[in-house]
Amino acid sequence: MKVLPFRNRGFSQKWSLDEIKAPWGDRQAIYDHVVAHVQPTGLADGWELLPDDTDFFAGGTRWAPGSLDGPAENHPPAEEDPAETAAWLSGQLVSLLREMGQEKVDAFYATVKASTTLDYVDELVELFLADASVAELERLHRFASWLATKSSDREPVKLAIALLGIADGGDRPATMEMVRTLGRHDELTLFAAFSLVNLAEVPDIALWELARQVHGWGRIHLVERLADMTVNDDIMDWMLREGYRNDVLYEYLAHICATAGGLDDALADEEVDDALLEGAGDILRTLIDGIGGPAEGMDEYEEGAVAASLYLEHVLEHEGTVTQLLAVQAIKRYLEDTDADWEAQATMGWSEDARESLAESVAEILKTPDWEEKVRAGLGAPPGREFLHAAQAADALGIDPWEHYFKHLQNGAGYWVQALQTKDLERVDQVLELAGSVLPLDGIVQGKVPAPNDKALEAILLELRHFPGHGWNVIKAGLKSQWVRDRQAAVRALGVWKLSDWPEQAKFLVRKARADEGNLEVRKAFDDLFVDRGF
Repeated sequence: MKVLPFRNRGFSQKWSLDEIKAPWGDRQAIYDHVVAHVQPTGLADGWELLPDDTDFFAGGTRWAPGSLDGPAENHPPAEEDPAETAAWLSGQLVSLLREMGQEKVDAFYATVKASTTLDYVDELVELFLADASVAELERLHRFASWLATKSSDREPVKLAIALLGIADGGDRPATMEMVRTLGRHDELTLFAAFSLVNLAEVPDIALWELARQVHGWGRIHLVERLADMTVNDDIMDWMLREGYRNDVLYEYLAHICATAGGLDDALADEEVDDALLEGAGDILRTLIDGIGGPAEGMDEYEEGAVAASLYLEHVLEHEGTVTQLLAVQAIKRYLEDTDADWEAQATMGWSEDARESLAESVAEILKTPDWEEKVRAGLGAPPGREFLHAAQAADALGIDPWEHYFKHLQNGAGYWVQALQTKDLERVDQVLELAGSVLPLDGIVQGKVPAPNDKALEAILLELRHFPGHGWNVIKAGLKSQWVRDRQAAVRALGVWKLSDWPEQAKFLVRKARADEGNLEVRKAFDDLFVDRGF
């Protein structure tokens, strides 16, 4: 880094933020919101909704925390040239650090708030560091700390977190704690990762510590970075046992953890612990079920045949669990896939002889007589991982898990999608009647109900596309919801209804919803519905 002395840089000797009026007004600081929800292993209920949510998502789709900074398909194109934004902000930042002023702060803040930090932050940091002085770095820390702990808007906070990774505050542990605290919110984790890599003496350990406290997109961002940098045995072991688990899709991390964690090498040991066997089963099943999905699947896993063979060997020697049964069932489906390009897969170990050997191991495992007993025991478990695995394994054994899903729904668990995975319309109506009685639909419509209840409405609406004529009470709530995704799903659900099945007041309510709609995509969906229904 090029660091110049304090003198001859055009600096104001007096520099302070004390007289600067906060551009965000008197709204709650994002930092305070996160601190208020901190728990030992994550964040308490209600953490998702940041203080700027209503403003940030006004008239648009509400995205899960961290998802807009995730895969490229979720990242809308920049409205401005990121290089121009970076250059302008870098110049403004230098000017601010030389002489503080309200107009400068307001202009800088407005631009950052209206921009997508991820688009320009790397170039901004590079431009700033190309000509940074000691004094600028010290003042940068004060300015970035102010934004990070006081601002109510996510994009300025994201930039502030990134800048803290290059600033000099003189108290690195305190800076790291500030960054870690903010990074516990999935919307901010990616930027915390950038800073921690620069601040921590052992970066992979710092990222790992944070990864164990986030469970959504934040974990995905961190594990992706750990995979590129770590050779730490403890971290690699964690990847195979827990690191792949996230609240978005296991598919995003299964291949990464299998390769970076060395799944095949770990399974090559003569003895393996139960946690590794459970994790390996999850990973292999996810790689198979996720073929063609958002990330690499089994077809791209070069060590897949070896890992599957070693896994089956261990299952044969252990008292099988339902999680292992799910993995074995998945391997069976993979081996029986008649559409697979086995000639291409043979180059990665899936030769005909290898597949025959694997099939024999699968058959031997599946003929174990007590699988049904274990699955039924799992169906009696409380809501959670054990129950879900048993319910997923039940179908292959001819066991109907629906009653168990519905019982948990009645007791407050959120298995709406699973309970609607049925062709029995009487069951569908039971689920919809329950939804009308237990879900606070009025609160969801008014935007006063936090997750998970506000997500339940969208989940039900998406399933209603399969059941024309059913669920008007839920569709009506969806049409009036403040969340764009609910309204989109409600229009799609109504789109499969015959016009003759519409309730008497439906046309009026749909026309009113169309007139009130501010999102262009949803307005088009309404228009298509009107044309299709001839009114």
